[in-house]
Amino acid sequence: MITFVIFTYNEERRIENVIRNYQQYGKVLLADGGSTDKTHEIARNNDCEVFIRPETSHAFVENGTVMDALYKILTTEWVFLGYADEHMNKVTLEKLIDVVINNKFDAIKIYRKNYFYGDFCNDSYKSSNNRLFKTWAYDFTDNYIHGMGKQTVSDDRIYNLPPQYFIHHFIDCTLDSHLSKINRYTDSEQLVHSNLKSKTSIFYFFYLIIKNLVKNYFFEKGYKTGFAALSLAELTIFYDIVKNIKIYESQHQITDETIDKKNNLHRIEILKDFINTSPVDDKVQKGNLKNGKY
Repeated sequence: MITFVIFTYNEERRIENVIRNYQQYGKVLLADGGSTDKTHEIARNNDCEVFIRPETSHAFVENGTVMDALYKILTTEWVFLGYADEHMNKVTLEKLIDVVINNKFDAIKIYRKNYFYGDFCNDSYKSSNNRLFKTWAYDFTDNYIHGMGKQTVSDDRIYNLPPQYFIHHFIDCTLDSHLSKINRYTDSEQLVHSNLKSKTSIFYFFYLIIKNLVKNYFFEKGYKTGFAALSLAELTIFYDIVKNIKIYESQHQITDETIDKKNNLHRIEILKDFINTSPVDDKVQKGNLKNGKY
């Protein structure tokens, strides 16, 4: 009835719990990126199949090449796209099964709520995406990072799961690993959105602060979590700033080389004052050395 596709790469620490989370409700299939740890061994020991994803140039897994390859091997009409840093509780999974069995819809949008530094962030930065759908309900051709495909069915064929049923998203990142992820993802977004005008004004910066701190930290009750939710808000602001700076650099052809050429013009200007300067007389140098001035 449902195949729970879990995207993985070197997930030996987390994958067994993820498999156990979904196994009673459908088939679990790992769409693996060529793990070199014990991910494959753990999966097979838990009666879970492993599919090696085709290599692509994308920084994200939900691209047309990967999804087309998955569709060719799926044996169920419904597919759930999941990740090793997510879980769902029993009530949510049973609600999903009820909607699937009723067969009145072609896709289900599910909320995802975050944990940061191990603390639940309430509704702060919650999102809602099609995560469970019939294989023909979404087209992933030319998909972009954070996107979940283009809808191919009418809105009335999509069920919006109430927010009390949601995916628990465990962000297992310290600042160092989160910054690495930001750099990877914004590189990809810069390529996709390079035709858009970059938002680098001071007004946009204040907009980000209002949006992230006022809406997500206060209105969505992130403040109840304290520092973890505040850190997540700050990193989200930083993500948008980095993305727009990279778009600006791309549009204005700013590279290490072009920066160096521009800086060289300033260096040459500084050195003009030294071109006609006479060398210091050796006797003066020696006298200064003798008098302890050097």
